[in-house]
Amino acid sequence: MLLTKFNLLFSSVLFSFALAIYFFIIAPSDDSAGLWTRYSAHLSFLYLIAAYSVSILKDTFNFDAINNLATNRRYFGLSFSITHSVHLAALIYFFYTNNENPELVSILGGGLGYLLMYAMTLTSTDAMVKRIGIKNWKMLHATGVNYLVIIFFYTFSGSMIETSLYSTYTVYVLVILIIWMLKIIKFAKS
Repeated sequence: MLLTKFNLLFSSVLFSFALAIYFFIIAPSDDSAGLWTRYSAHLSFLYLIAAYSVSILKDTFNFDAINNLATNRRYFGLSFSITHSVHLAALIYFFYTNNENPELVSILGGGLGYLLMYAMTLTSTDAMVKRIGIKNWKMLHATGVNYLVIIFFYTFSGSMIETSLYSTYTVYVLVILIIWMLKIIKFAKS
């Protein structure tokens, strides 16, 4: 089986460091910090959207491949936490090397996202689920993952408008909209 918890967690570390190595050693440029920041966000999004979409995809399309994804949902989330922590390091490095300060709205909005992400990471064990209770756990994780997806949606929508409708950002925005539509349809049927 290709998707195991070890493979997912290892891939998140490997790909995160591969990006840094590529942009700073293999193909350095004047914008290495910006490129590392941008592509580490793309990598993080892939793990997040896998964790976010798997339950609705499993409910909508009952395929073995999706069931395998569902089995490893926790590790997609933990892999997101790893890659997004590296993205935070990339952001800090970007602002430091460019002698810039992020806007207050980015600090507050992004900071809340990181707090929720780390809270979800710390509660991603069966022992913590028992300790805080399943109701509190579900509320934390539903709030956290939805907040993070909304932040990515907002960011990618803005990037799509600034660049082109024929960009990767458009694909990301459409994927989020399709997942939201499937969730709305499921809610309407229940």
